[in-house]
Amino acid sequence: MRPSGIFGKGFALASLRDIAKAAGTSTGSIYTRFTDKAGLFRALVEPAAES
Repeated sequence: MRPSGIFGKGFALASLRDIAKAAGTSTGSIYTRFTDKAGLFRALVEPAAES
């Protein structure tokens, strides 16, 4: 079975709309917390990289 959604595209090719839909939220909600997709990526990856 092939992954779908952002898991099938990968983060780089997924739009913020794709990510918001997968998370069950809106793009506006993401933009209130992060400036752009790169900021969201850093917030997800940096804690894992620090441990």
